[in-house]
Amino acid sequence: MDKRELRQRARLLLSEAMPDLVQPIDRCPYHSDGRPFHAELITREQLPQEAGINWPDILLHCGWRRWGEIFYRPHCPGCQDCIPVRVDCPRFRPRRDQRRCRHRNADLRLSQHRRSSDPEHRDLFLRYQQGIHNDHSGDSDLLNDRSPLPSFEIQARDQSGRLLAVSICDCLSDGISSVYCYYDPEQRQRSLGTFMILAEILEAQRLHLRWLYLGFSVQGCSKMRYKDRFRPQQLWRNGSWEDREPTP
Repeated sequence: MDKRELRQRARLLLSEAMPDLVQPIDRCPYHSDGRPFHAELITREQLPQEAGINWPDILLHCGWRRWGEIFYRPHCPGCQDCIPVRVDCPRFRPRRDQRRCRHRNADLRLSQHRRSSDPEHRDLFLRYQQGIHNDHSGDSDLLNDRSPLPSFEIQARDQSGRLLAVSICDCLSDGISSVYCYYDPEQRQRSLGTFMILAEILEAQRLHLRWLYLGFSVQGCSKMRYKDRFRPQQLWRNGSWEDREPTP
């Protein structure tokens, strides 16, 4: 079977073996009106086994996301605001504001490394959670998660060697999946979130991979609107990827 046939077979197996994966999670993390959040959840051990099917790769290709060893996709009754999005890296051309962001951070050094959870990373991660998300729980388990896919990180350091930003990425057969990005909250003038997506696109281009999987574009959520600015891109709708209309 070719890749397309394998993906079709995998979707059929998943629907037959596990017809109801939807679970209530909590309040919606994207909308502030207190609406409940539901998602399809599955672990690798729950997936049906069949030779030739690389489940982690196929699930992420089909719009699922990974958090630790759990795969998920939103499935809220009466709401379809969360739409998986991927960037066409070979065709990507930065906008003027993205070129300015790249220029603003020209002093930073980018490099690819194995994942790390050393004290330097943990300190940056916790400061990011506190400064950007007002999360003071001290939970840094994400740094130690076990990815079922080849995984790496992109680091951005200043001229003194200080770690300013990290992008955690999974490597797929046709692209890179952006798992999580964290950065120094005291460096907001640098727009490090945008800069690290640009770095992920550059890494995909270097590896000759077409797609950067960015997670969900969420209609009506201003904090997720930044993903819409990386074009050209595709959206996962009705079981397939569709080109998104270019920005006016």
